[in-house]
Amino acid sequence: MKFFVCSRLKKDFISKEIKSHGFNIDRQKPDFVFVYGGDGTILEAERKYPGVLKIPIRTHPSKHAEKFYTPKQLKKIFKSIKTGKYKIKKFEKVECSFKGRKLTGLNEIQVHNAKPYRPLRFSLNIDGKIIPDLIGDGVIISTPYGSTAYYSVIGGKPFSKGLMLGFNNVIERKKPVRIKKYAKLRVIRETGWIISDNNPKMLKIEPNEQVLIKKSKDTARFVMI
Repeated sequence: MKFFVCSRLKKDFISKEIKSHGFNIDRQKPDFVFVYGGDGTILEAERKYPGVLKIPIRTHPSKHAEKFYTPKQLKKIFKSIKTGKYKIKKFEKVECSFKGRKLTGLNEIQVHNAKPYRPLRFSLNIDGKIIPDLIGDGVIISTPYGSTAYYSVIGGKPFSKGLMLGFNNVIERKKPVRIKKYAKLRVIRETGWIISDNNPKMLKIEPNEQVLIKKSKDTARFVMI
């Protein structure tokens, strides 16, 4: 079995443990990825290694505490992997399609106004229901995993299944809407950015252009011991 460590912190101690247990380190095609850091590092690791089994390691508590292990648990983790005594927990992801390109998020897809001083005017088609002429900063389409992240900042509550669309600072406050199959957003005025998680590669959306957002067929997978 092959491992890799995704981290912006000092990770030598994890690499040494990998080698001491007789495993190899493979940056290209690992079977398992240790994620040493916070929630943002998990998003980055899932983007770089989609679907590969993740083992999050951190030293401080988190809202996603059930998905993290401490450095002291490394020996237990390797023993469980060697013997196959672990479970896999899957988390839904969200994706968008725009002009032949696709972005996928573990937390969310958002459409945001490009200029903070110029609100975005847009319309929505959510499972066939039209919501016309909205004005504001945009929307956030969240997964259950991301429902305690940015989505919660705009008033969304945690949920456990499917996708929810939250309105980001729009005129005439609106409650979040559940997406059953799809959501289409069409920009009417101004320019926006389509953003997935903390991905620096964003897509620019102009007036009269439309983006399609829906649940992804892919999932993020975490090792549970």
